Amino acid sequence: MHGFFVTGFIIFTAIAIVAHILAWMWRPWLPGVNGYGMLEQATTVAQTMLG
Repeated sequence: MHGFFVTGFIIFTAIAIVAHILAWMWRPWLPGVNGYGMLEQATTVAQTMLG
């Protein structure tokens, strides 16, 4: 029983860490110096360059 719990906990923790890293890459929790408005400008620039 203990082995199943430990294995499940390790797998769950690994998935949670990956999910948090992906969420951070998508939208950082802490804004930059100019707040979240800075992220919108970066999105506009990226769309202009790709479009």
